[in-house]
Amino acid sequence: MIVKNRIENIVIVFIMLSVFFQNSPANAESNLSFEQELIEKVHEYYDLEKIGDWKRTYAFRTPLYRKSVVVELYKKKMRRDNAGWKLIAFRIIKKAVEGNYAALKIKFIEQVPDGYFQNNIKKTIKITEISTWERIDGNWFCRDACSRRHLSMNGDLIMRNDQVPIDLLKKEKKF
Repeated sequence: MIVKNRIENIVIVFIMLSVFFQNSPANAESNLSFEQELIEKVHEYYDLEKIGDWKRTYAFRTPLYRKSVVVELYKKKMRRDNAGWKLIAFRIIKKAVEGNYAALKIKFIEQVPDGYFQNNIKKTIKITEISTWERIDGNWFCRDACSRRHLSMNGDLIMRNDQVPIDLLKKEKKF
């Protein structure tokens, strides 16, 4: 009986310590760096899109995407789809992170190809879409990079029984 009580007390102490350390400032910093790492990855991805470095953007895609879509096909379609378009700027408006999934609402400013609008009245458009990311083995990978009306290969691959991040932005954080 005494041994059983000691074991129960030890278990209770471990539970209390784990709760304490989960709510400690060090863990808060860890969560902050976790989210900061995501933001840095997103910025790096779209900076590569700005210069049309499709080989490197491909490396940001999830392992499932890269297993399903051959790099040469991806690069060929991205070059074709992006012809005449230019990503000028992007800004993260909202984000939501839950476990290993993240959703980011992003506003893009794109230069459109000549002839996109009648009489070439406008040269740029603003598009707001949601980009989804997944953390796998400690690294953030892009699931859906936003098609923005012209990049067909930027979508997500949806597989049966896939845990797609749904409605994450209902728990949104503003920047």
